[in-house]
Amino acid sequence: MPLAILLQERFSVLTKGLKKVERWQAAMETFTLVSERLRSAYLVAWFGTSLPVAGLQLKVAFSNMTSSAAAGWRSARDGVRRRPSVPT
Repeated sequence: MPLAILLQERFSVLTKGLKKVERWQAAMETFTLVSERLRSAYLVAWFGTSLPVAGLQLKVAFSNMTSSAAAGWRSARDGVRRRPSVPT
């Protein structure tokens, strides 16, 4: 069998596989975009429209991350599953 035919057969398998990967990549990019938009919509609904933005994304950081993490570890350790209070 000539080398060119052998390589063509091998590369056709690779090409078919890459086409499938491209479809998954496009789906994941769409999923990422939708999840970023949902996160932004949630933050705007939670905190209001006065949040700072950087381009198309909101700039939000936790100021009490250490105490929040400690409370989360305590509740996990104690087996307490309470729903956090939601501001109305």
